[in-house]
Amino acid sequence: QNLKQVVRILKGPELLKKFRIDMPKGMLLYGPPGVGKTMLGKAFAREAERPFVYVSRSDLFDPHYIKHAYAKAREYAPSIVFLDGIDVKGLIDGGVYASMPDEQLILELDSLPTDPEESVFTIATAQKREEVSSRVIAPNRIDTFVEVPELDRDARRFFIEKILAKPNDGKINVERVIRYISGMSGYDLQRIGKEASLHAIRHGLAAITEEILIEQINIIKYGYKLEKKHIRNLEQDLKITAFHEAGHAVLSHLLLPDIKIEQVTIAPRLKSMGFISYSIEDFPGNICRDEVFNNICVLLGGRLASIRKFGPKGDDTGASNDLEVATHQAYAAVASLGMDKEIGYVHTDTLSQNVCKQMFLALVEERVIHWMREATVRAQELVDKHWKKVEQLAEILIRQEIVDGAELEHIMKGVTEG
Repeated sequence: QNLKQVVRILKGPELLKKFRIDMPKGMLLYGPPGVGKTMLGKAFAREAERPFVYVSRSDLFDPHYIKHAYAKAREYAPSIVFLDGIDVKGLIDGGVYASMPDEQLILELDSLPTDPEESVFTIATAQKREEVSSRVIAPNRIDTFVEVPELDRDARRFFIEKILAKPNDGKINVERVIRYISGMSGYDLQRIGKEASLHAIRHGLAAITEEILIEQINIIKYGYKLEKKHIRNLEQDLKITAFHEAGHAVLSHLLLPDIKIEQVTIAPRLKSMGFISYSIEDFPGNICRDEVFNNICVLLGGRLASIRKFGPKGDDTGASNDLEVATHQAYAAVASLGMDKEIGYVHTDTLSQNVCKQMFLALVEERVIHWMREATVRAQELVDKHWKKVEQLAEILIRQEIVDGAELEHIMKGVTEG
């Protein structure tokens, strides 16, 4: 909608005369990689019915090329100069890692004609607005800003429908696949279809299946499956991992019901022995004290479930990252977020390195340990209370390696939070 509004201005300069303002000179499209900024910029030029000169990569560092691009654009005005990736960094003089030089670009922007018939409009793209030279995005230069966000559900559906145009078995659950690809970029989503097709060709299959699609998604997100012969004590490790992930999943379902689980898996991959993936769309912007505490409980639930099943053997190194994240969250709640009842509304990290800081340091450590102990007690209570569900989920994971979020919901049916 924002882009259409800018197009309307470029195609209707009489509106500018009515309000006594000059033709805008440029627009910045910014957002994470792979969300379609380049495609949107080109689509914008087509909608505006203007020819464009495209500049990117090393050419952005060449002032003479920038000058030539604007000279060419003036010949075909009204036109567009498309500067793709103006936040790019590069080596200057063989060793200085720097941003593109902006002197020539500023000179060109400042000398652009104001007559609509001679208008040269600049489209620039960047991943982060703050990485762009403040002089370039100053008023009367590139001063219109449009954020291009992460791909939403409809955008992801677009890519999946493209994949479904390829030979498939007709049994692919589109909604499930769309859930699995939350948080993936356009680059990754294009890769899924290609990799799934190559997999089918290599294995002599006539069509793509849902299983193939989900495996390709997991490879891109989490790495390739490890060869089982490369894992020492594989069967025992898989069983411990199954109860570990089942503990996480059951407590997450109970304590964080609004954050939907995409899948629970114990398929060993390059990045982990097992994991739970969540739908990124469900993560809240702000969280309260209870949600922080509940998340710590979920993080601790994996090790507690493993220990209950396997005793000392379940107390392995697989929970090290969980403990790191849980401790960090407890520290943040106590020291930075004012969520601790004893310390209160004090942001201890802002205190200078003096006696005042040292007075709080011991108390912060004491309260972090208190939070971790309370969360451990709460997590243990829930693991014990819902042990049958933990066992049921772990046994299914051992048998089939992966449990979909919908199947987890079925397993947890009838469980109420205690």
